[in-house]
Amino acid sequence: MDKYCYSVKRLSKLYSNNPFIWEFETNPDLTRQIYKYDQIIREVMVCLDIFRREKIKSFTGISLDVRGHSARSCILLLSILNHGCHFYCIDFKTTNNISQKLKDSGAEYVISKHIQNMDEICTTHATFKVLNHTYFIGILPTSQTSIISNRNICYTICTSGSTGEPKMIHVPYECIYPNIKSLCSLLKINEQDVIFLGSPPTFDPFVVEFFMALEMGSSLVVATNTAIRFTNSVQLLENITILQTTPSLFRLLGIQTIRDFVFQTTSSL
Repeated sequence: MDKYCYSVKRLSKLYSNNPFIWEFETNPDLTRQIYKYDQIIREVMVCLDIFRREKIKSFTGISLDVRGHSARSCILLLSILNHGCHFYCIDFKTTNNISQKLKDSGAEYVISKHIQNMDEICTTHATFKVLNHTYFIGILPTSQTSIISNRNICYTICTSGSTGEPKMIHVPYECIYPNIKSLCSLLKINEQDVIFLGSPPTFDPFVVEFFMALEMGSSLVVATNTAIRFTNSVQLLENITILQTTPSLFRLLGIQTIRDFVFQTTSSL
C-alpha cells in the first residue's frame, strides 16, 4: 500500500505538517478552513477503524454519494482507497437509473449523508461521523453488484454519453499514476503549489487534481459553487497556482474574475 500516492503511511511520513486542504464555504460570509495533512490523516484512520469494525470488505467498490468537493469528501476518498477499495462518485439527486449504474460500477457499499437517498436502493448498515457530519453506510443487494476481477482498480467513472451510450470505465491505479507522474514533472509541481480541485466528483479530471496534490504534498482548494461565485471568487483564487478548468467552470467564475485573475500577468497561476 505504501507505493501508492494516496497511502496514509506515505503521506504521514513525507508531508505530515504541510497544509493540505483549504476549504471555502459561505456561512453566509466567505470563510476559509485550512487542514494539514496530519489532521486529514487522523480522520482517515478513524474511518478505517470503522470500516474494519463494520467488516467492510476490501477489494470491492464503494459508491460515494457526493455533489461537490469538501474536506469530508477528500477524507472519505482516502479512506476508501486505503481500505483497498475503489470508489465510484455519484450524485443521487441528479442521476437517472441509479440502481443500474451502481450495479455496473461494481459497488457493494454506498456512503451518503442522506439516508432518504439510500432507502430504495440498499440496506442501511452503519452510521459514522466525519468532521462532525453524520454519514450512512449502505449495503447493496448481492444480485445488484457486478464482480470486478482486477483487485487493483482505483476508481470507476461513468462517461457522459456525448459520443454514444454512457459507459462505465474501471480504472486501475497503473493506468492513472503514470499520467500523474508526468504532469507533476511537466508542471514542476512541488509542496508549495496550491491546486484547485475544481472538476466535479463525477468527472474524472478531478482524480488528476487530487492525485497530483497527494503525489507532491501540495495543497488543494475546495469550494462550493456558491463560494466560487462569492465576491467574484478573487479571495478564493488568489493563492492558486494550478488551475485545470472547463467551459462550465469558466462560466461559473465569471468574466470579471477571468479578466482580473486568470489572465493577469501577475496572477499566481
